[in-house]
Amino acid sequence: MSADGRSQSRGLRVSLLNTIRNKIILPFLLLTILVAAVGTFVITRLVASSIQDRLTNQLIETSRAAGDSVVSWETYHLNVLRLVIFTVGVPEYIEEHNQDSLTTALLALAANQNTSLLAGIDKDGNCVAAVRLESNGDYTTGSLQGQNLSSLPMVAAVLEGQQDQFGDKYAGALRIDGQMFLITVAPVSNGSGELVGAVAIGTPLYQILQETKTSVLADIGAYQSDGQALAATYLLADGSDTSSLDITPELFAKALQNSEESTVMQTITINGREHQAAYAPLRIRRDTLGVISVSMPNTMVANLISTNRNGLSVVFSLLAVVVVLMGFAIAQNLSHPIQTLTRTAQAVTAGDLQQQSNIRSGDEIGILSRSFDHMTRTLAAQRSALEDAYQEQQREAAFLSAVLMSTADGTVVFSRQSGEDTRLNPAAETIISANYSVWLSILNELAKQVLANHKPARQTVEIDRQWFEAVAAPVLMASGNEIGVVITLRDVTDQVLTERMRTAFIMQISHELRTPLTAMKGYIDLSRTMLSEADSRIRGFLDMAGESTEVLTRMVNQILDVTEMVRGTFNIAPQMAEIPDLLRTAIQEFQETIQTKSLNLHLEIDDLPPYYGDKDRLAWAFEHLIRNACDYTMPEGHIGVFANQDNGNLVIRVCDSGVGISSRDLPRVFEQFYRGHSVAPDGTVIDVRGAGLGLFIVRAVVAAHSGNVDVRSRAGEGTEFIVILPYTRYPGSEENNLEEIEPYRSV
Repeated sequence: MSADGRSQSRGLRVSLLNTIRNKIILPFLLLTILVAAVGTFVITRLVASSIQDRLTNQLIETSRAAGDSVVSWETYHLNVLRLVIFTVGVPEYIEEHNQDSLTTALLALAANQNTSLLAGIDKDGNCVAAVRLESNGDYTTGSLQGQNLSSLPMVAAVLEGQQDQFGDKYAGALRIDGQMFLITVAPVSNGSGELVGAVAIGTPLYQILQETKTSVLADIGAYQSDGQALAATYLLADGSDTSSLDITPELFAKALQNSEESTVMQTITINGREHQAAYAPLRIRRDTLGVISVSMPNTMVANLISTNRNGLSVVFSLLAVVVVLMGFAIAQNLSHPIQTLTRTAQAVTAGDLQQQSNIRSGDEIGILSRSFDHMTRTLAAQRSALEDAYQEQQREAAFLSAVLMSTADGTVVFSRQSGEDTRLNPAAETIISANYSVWLSILNELAKQVLANHKPARQTVEIDRQWFEAVAAPVLMASGNEIGVVITLRDVTDQVLTERMRTAFIMQISHELRTPLTAMKGYIDLSRTMLSEADSRIRGFLDMAGESTEVLTRMVNQILDVTEMVRGTFNIAPQMAEIPDLLRTAIQEFQETIQTKSLNLHLEIDDLPPYYGDKDRLAWAFEHLIRNACDYTMPEGHIGVFANQDNGNLVIRVCDSGVGISSRDLPRVFEQFYRGHSVAPDGTVIDVRGAGLGLFIVRAVVAAHSGNVDVRSRAGEGTEFIVILPYTRYPGSEENNLEEIEPYRSV
């Protein structure tokens, strides 16, 4: 065919199939012609094959009846097994391997139920006892007794405790002394529900087939996986064995694949006569034991009867014309609303969401049309809403951009996807441009820290004698997803310089105050020694002045130490220290206060190993804790000091029944110069003289020893301070490095 001819043929096919009407009519026409031709052929062969079909159908039904008959034997097996399992003594005999008692029980059960084979199996697969019905009608122990049957699939499945929708019993075929048996195995449990073994029941396969033959009036055969005949009911005239009935493995596999709707058929010759044989799977419960065959003599097939093909052809031709006309009417009825819907869809695709098909039929096309019209109305509403939302988002974005650009503090926004700064306001550009590479490293590290920990971070940065506070926080969507990091840069140079000046001033004034205080204390002590005993009143004034001088001296020393802590020059001098001695010495210094206020002191200090730390600094911290307990506990109150070792840590607790700390003051008690508002039970404000540095010093000393301090208190219910100090290695140990002690941490 030329190129023009192929092109014309292709154009004709496209034009014929270009409309739904033709797509419906042409298949109708082709299908009708095909059905007419096939129907004519089938009917002409129908009469000829009716007798053959009748025989085939009978064989199929007979094979199913034979299979059902074999399965009924499984029901008989299950009933007997239930009787055996629940017979008193059987589980115990199997568990105890009591062969004689089990044999007696099985013999009685087998004779009572007319069973051919019963066996008891322990949980290892060994046959404890078995009884078998011989051909002479007597029961013997049989050849199974003493054998290990754990290799049999049905025995192994039961002993392994397998169970599915069919239950926990399994079936199979077993050859015993040359004779095939249908075996069913069930588990046996003791009184505690523990599996102790199994019980097996068997019936000769030949006996099953003979009784099945009687019920279905056809010869029966059973085959195993290689196609070998296990048993059959045929009477072979030449005296040959069942091996002449063997089938091919291919036929066996094909028979196993059959369903209830189809059966494998084959013509076989037995005793010189042809038989029609049907093959089907032999299934019992979940198990496929092989293939079963049912056969009948092939003497019922009659000669083919011819039919009038011309008459049938006319009938089918008329039928084809009627079908085509009906198809045309149906196609016309369907194609018109579809064409309308198509035109509407094309208009919507072009952007006209106001178009409606307005098809109101009650069939599926009408439902589709109404759904399509509803969809276009919804799309129009959603597009309008999206346009409004977009405009609102544009206004909000413009507002946020204006706020960001006009903020006095520097602002840097990092994107989580790119990891780079996606936006900087003018203040941030001014700050970063001076040292771009340094700032880029700092900001990247801060952003990574926030993204890794999922919480804000803060860092103070010094660059070219300028100090900046960088505060980073994750940028969260409404759903909680992190999309980036925002970092605020604030110039805190003035605050840092002011703080340093304040610290320097305090340190300088403290040093200046120490000199006159030392002189005052010296002159007071000298005056006290020069007074006679008669001048007791003046001596009392001098004692009061001396105590005030000591308080001022202690406050000045505390301020100097705190200044070192703030400046980072606070150091410790570790040495071996006896913690119990330090605690008792600190308590002894306040013994007079304890006696004056009639305080009840309770001590529980264990024998602790030496602690490697700064003895003076630790004693100083303990004194502050005990002083607080004495100062804020009312007369006749209770004070407790406890020290013990727990999980390699030194734990020291100082408790009191004093006025406690309010929830407002509790978070700030460790701040320097902070003094809470303590009130006695009678409403009197407790004003203890001091600079508000005691607990700040305690925290700094504990932190210098890599420890932690915590406080638990409630107003009016007392206070408990808990100090935890880790035991460190002795000097010279590779793991002991005092330079690794971290600075103090906030509690």
